[in-house]
Amino acid sequence: NDKVTSVVFPTSVTEIADNTFWMCSNLKSVDIKGAEVLGMTAFGYCEKLVDLKVSKKLKSILSYCFTDCTSSCTITFYGTEDEWNSVEILDNENFFQSARVVFESGFVEEVIGDINMDGTLNIADVVLLEKWLLNNPDAELGNWEAGDLCEDGVLNVLDLCAMKRELLNSAR
Repeated sequence: NDKVTSVVFPTSVTEIADNTFWMCSNLKSVDIKGAEVLGMTAFGYCEKLVDLKVSKKLKSILSYCFTDCTSSCTITFYGTEDEWNSVEILDNENFFQSARVVFESGFVEEVIGDINMDGTLNIADVVLLEKWLLNNPDAELGNWEAGDLCEDGVLNVLDLCAMKRELLNSAR
Protein backbone atom coordinates (compact mmCIF):
# COMPACT_ATOMS: atom_id res chain seq x y z
CA ASN A 1 0.00 0.00 0.00
CA ASP A 2 1.67 3.21 -1.12
CA LYS A 3 -0.88 5.43 0.67
CA VAL A 4 0.29 4.61 4.21
CA THR A 5 2.78 7.24 5.41
CA SER A 6 2.55 7.09 9.21
CA VAL A 7 1.31 4.59 11.79
CA VAL A 8 0.84 4.92 15.56
CA PHE A 9 -0.12 1.81 17.48
CA PRO A 10 -1.61 1.73 20.98
CA THR A 11 0.71 0.22 23.56
CA SER A 12 -1.60 -2.80 23.73
CA VAL A 13 -0.21 -3.98 20.36
CA THR A 14 2.65 -6.28 21.33
CA GLU A 15 3.64 -7.81 17.99
CA ILE A 16 4.02 -6.60 14.45
CA ALA A 17 3.41 -9.76 12.44
CA ASP A 18 5.40 -10.98 9.46
CA ASN A 19 4.90 -8.88 6.30
CA THR A 20 2.58 -6.37 8.02
CA PHE A 21 3.95 -3.36 6.13
CA TRP A 22 5.53 -5.24 3.24
CA MET A 23 6.07 -2.81 0.34
CA CYS A 24 4.47 0.20 2.03
CA SER A 25 6.85 2.26 -0.03
CA ASN A 26 5.78 5.65 1.39
CA LEU A 27 5.78 4.66 5.05
CA LYS A 28 7.93 7.25 6.83
CA SER A 29 7.04 7.06 10.52
CA VAL A 30 6.10 4.20 12.86
CA ASP A 31 5.33 4.46 16.58
CA ILE A 32 5.07 1.00 18.17
CA LYS A 33 5.91 1.57 21.83
CA GLY A 34 4.13 -1.59 23.00
CA ALA A 35 5.77 -4.01 20.57
CA GLU A 36 7.79 -6.91 21.94
CA VAL A 37 8.43 -8.58 18.57
CA LEU A 38 8.91 -7.22 15.07
CA GLY A 39 8.20 -10.00 12.59
CA MET A 40 10.03 -11.24 9.51
CA THR A 41 9.94 -8.69 6.69
CA ALA A 42 7.42 -6.67 8.73
CA PHE A 43 8.85 -3.50 7.18
CA GLY A 44 10.32 -5.02 4.03
CA TYR A 45 10.72 -2.53 1.19
CA CYS A 46 9.62 0.44 3.30
CA GLU A 47 12.13 2.55 1.43
CA LYS A 48 11.22 5.88 3.07
CA LEU A 49 11.13 4.80 6.71
CA VAL A 50 13.01 7.53 8.61
CA ASP A 51 11.38 7.52 12.06
CA LEU A 52 10.84 4.45 14.24
CA LYS A 53 9.78 4.62 17.91
CA VAL A 54 10.00 1.52 20.12
CA SER A 55 10.17 0.95 23.87
CA LYS A 56 12.19 -1.20 26.20
CA LYS A 57 9.45 -3.81 25.89
CA LEU A 58 11.01 -4.80 22.56
CA LYS A 59 12.58 -8.25 22.89
CA SER A 60 13.37 -9.31 19.32
CA ILE A 61 13.56 -8.15 15.72
CA LEU A 62 13.25 -11.12 13.39
CA SER A 63 15.18 -11.87 10.20
CA TYR A 64 14.81 -9.50 7.27
CA CYS A 65 12.45 -7.28 9.26
CA PHE A 66 13.81 -4.20 7.48
CA THR A 67 14.91 -5.82 4.23
CA ASP A 68 15.58 -3.27 1.50
CA CYS A 69 14.82 -0.27 3.72
CA THR A 70 17.25 2.10 2.09
CA SER A 71 16.70 5.38 3.93
CA SER A 72 18.67 6.40 6.99
CA CYS A 73 16.32 5.95 9.94
CA THR A 74 16.32 7.47 13.41
CA ILE A 75 15.23 4.89 15.96
CA THR A 76 13.96 6.40 19.19
CA PHE A 77 14.30 3.76 21.86
CA TYR A 78 12.38 4.50 25.06
CA GLY A 79 14.85 2.84 27.35
CA THR A 80 18.56 2.70 28.10
CA GLU A 81 21.45 1.70 25.86
CA ASP A 82 21.90 -1.50 27.89
CA GLU A 83 18.23 -2.37 27.35
CA TRP A 84 18.64 -1.74 23.61
CA ASN A 85 21.71 -3.99 23.54
CA SER A 86 19.65 -6.79 25.11
CA VAL A 87 17.18 -6.80 22.18
CA GLU A 88 17.72 -9.89 20.04
CA ILE A 89 18.30 -8.56 16.53
CA LEU A 90 18.17 -11.32 13.96
CA ASP A 91 17.79 -8.90 11.05
CA ASN A 92 20.86 -9.43 8.90
CA GLU A 93 20.32 -6.50 6.55
CA ASN A 94 22.19 -3.19 6.52
CA PHE A 95 19.33 -1.23 8.10
CA PHE A 96 20.95 -0.97 11.53
CA GLN A 97 24.35 0.02 10.14
CA SER A 98 22.92 3.26 8.73
CA ALA A 99 20.31 3.83 11.47
CA ARG A 100 20.86 6.25 14.32
CA VAL A 101 19.56 5.13 17.73
CA VAL A 102 18.44 7.79 20.22
CA PHE A 103 17.80 6.77 23.82
CA GLU A 104 14.93 8.30 25.82
CA SER A 105 15.05 6.56 29.18
CA GLY A 106 12.62 8.99 30.84
CA PHE A 107 9.56 7.76 28.91
CA VAL A 108 6.69 6.68 31.15
CA GLU A 109 3.99 4.65 29.49
CA GLU A 110 0.52 6.03 30.08
CA VAL A 111 -1.75 3.56 31.82
CA ILE A 112 -5.48 4.13 31.44
CA GLY A 113 -6.89 5.40 34.73
CA ASP A 114 -3.47 5.98 36.32
CA ILE A 115 -4.02 9.58 37.40
CA ASN A 116 -1.38 9.47 40.16
CA MET A 117 1.23 8.16 37.71
CA ASP A 118 2.46 5.22 39.76
CA GLY A 119 2.36 2.94 36.71
CA THR A 120 -0.85 1.08 37.46
CA LEU A 121 -4.59 1.62 37.86
CA ASN A 122 -5.43 0.85 41.46
CA ILE A 123 -7.62 1.97 44.36
CA ALA A 124 -5.29 4.93 44.99
CA ASP A 125 -6.36 6.39 41.64
CA VAL A 126 -10.04 5.97 42.52
CA VAL A 127 -9.59 7.67 45.89
CA LEU A 128 -7.57 10.49 44.31
CA LEU A 129 -10.23 11.14 41.69
CA GLU A 130 -12.96 11.12 44.34
CA LYS A 131 -11.02 13.69 46.36
CA TRP A 132 -10.37 15.81 43.27
CA LEU A 133 -14.06 15.76 42.31
CA LEU A 134 -14.90 16.90 45.85
CA ASN A 135 -12.45 19.80 45.46
CA ASN A 136 -10.10 18.56 48.16
CA PRO A 137 -7.13 20.98 48.06
CA ASP A 138 -4.68 18.11 48.64
CA ALA A 139 -5.86 16.22 45.55
CA GLU A 140 -3.24 16.82 42.90
CA LEU A 141 -3.56 14.82 39.69
CA GLY A 142 -0.36 13.71 38.01
CA ASN A 143 -2.04 12.96 34.68
CA TRP A 144 -5.71 13.90 34.45
CA GLU A 145 -5.89 12.77 30.79
CA ALA A 146 -5.31 9.16 31.87
CA GLY A 147 -8.48 9.45 33.99
CA ASP A 148 -10.65 10.63 31.09
CA LEU A 149 -12.02 7.15 30.46
CA CYS A 150 -15.08 8.55 28.68
CA GLU A 151 -12.70 10.34 26.28
CA ASP A 152 -14.74 13.53 26.24
CA GLY A 153 -12.04 15.94 27.41
CA VAL A 154 -13.73 16.36 30.82
CA LEU A 155 -12.95 14.64 34.08
CA ASN A 156 -16.15 13.95 36.01
CA VAL A 157 -18.17 11.36 37.93
CA LEU A 158 -18.75 9.34 34.75
CA ASP A 159 -15.01 8.81 34.51
CA LEU A 160 -14.96 7.81 38.18
CA CYS A 161 -17.63 5.17 37.51
CA ALA A 162 -15.73 3.91 34.47
CA MET A 163 -12.51 3.80 36.50
CA LYS A 164 -14.21 1.72 39.21
CA ARG A 165 -15.62 -0.64 36.59
CA GLU A 166 -12.19 -1.00 34.97
CA LEU A 167 -10.61 -1.74 38.33
CA LEU A 168 -13.25 -4.36 39.15
CA ASN A 169 -12.85 -6.00 35.73
CA SER A 170 -9.08 -6.22 36.14
CA ALA A 171 -9.50 -7.91 39.54
CA ARG A 172 -11.41 -10.83 38.02
